[in-house]
Amino acid sequence: MKILFDLRDYPEHHLVQCANKALLTSNSPYLHQYGAIASEQWWRLYEVGQICRSRLVGQIVHLGIIKDDFNELWDIVRIQTDQGDIEYDREDFWLDSCVTVNKWVYIEKVSLVVPTSSGPTTYQFDVQVGVQSND
Repeated sequence: MKILFDLRDYPEHHLVQCANKALLTSNSPYLHQYGAIASEQWWRLYEVGQICRSRLVGQIVHLGIIKDDFNELWDIVRIQTDQGDIEYDREDFWLDSCVTVNKWVYIEKVSLVVPTSSGPTTYQFDVQVGVQSND
């Protein structure tokens, strides 16, 4: 398995910054209990299983341009999992030469619900993404 993305290498990722800002603004107990996302405290708790995460395993079934319902073109990666198909814009690490149709992909992600004045907001971000290597 080749690791394409590991959040540890990108602690200042824009989604992490947005979620941490929302947590701070909402005065959520999450910060006190777990620390800021991608902080040392958060990673310690993550490693011992205190931070909820989901894991997906699937096979790449499409790689390239598709047309959406509005006839706009998108360059995507579509992965078929036992929980349904998921799609990513084909950018950043998804452009790696190892990412090809029929390869198996492993995705570990975290979801977090933050209360806001207009209702709860859910933040989802990948913690680690790996793809079947060519070995």
